[in-house]
Amino acid sequence: SLNTDIPDTGRLCYVGSNYYEAGATAAGILSLMTKEPQKVLIITGSYHMRGHNERIQGFTERLKEKNIPFVKMRTLESLDDDTHAYEQTLETLTWNYNINCIFIAGAGVGGVCKAVAERGLEKKIHIIAFDDIPISRKLLKDGVIDFIICQQPFMQGYTVIKQLFDYLIDDKQTAPHNFITETVIKIA
Repeated sequence: SLNTDIPDTGRLCYVGSNYYEAGATAAGILSLMTKEPQKVLIITGSYHMRGHNERIQGFTERLKEKNIPFVKMRTLESLDDDTHAYEQTLETLTWNYNINCIFIAGAGVGGVCKAVAERGLEKKIHIIAFDDIPISRKLLKDGVIDFIICQQPFMQGYTVIKQLFDYLIDDKQTAPHNFITETVIKIA
């Protein structure tokens, strides 16, 4: 399976990110940035996406390990859509002025950050995102996002095709192996 592990399905191997560790890494970096209690808004692409849930689990468990006090103020499902993420985030920030951290486990980064900007909170909220995509890079460069955790999509695509090619050329004698990408951190 590629990018999202689907164990117990007869798959040959998994090529992708360790989502739990990526979330834990995000919490570790946040703990270096602040010791203040965090009032966290979590944005997930889907409540049913295993990788997003593992990122959230890694993030919250590592915050506990680092003794960073936090409260999950709300968890929103963006449906990996900027418009939906914008509307949900804007509504939440309108009634909850205490949020000082937004953890974006899936897509919708542009919408979330647009809502934060409309509320004038860019410098008051730590924003953590995943995936090195153009909008995230721009928001990172502009200082809206604090950092991005990347999962090396090119390496994932290359590795899964290479392993499948080798497996077929070798007449299925050598089974592919799991390949976990490195956790890459991007800061401005």
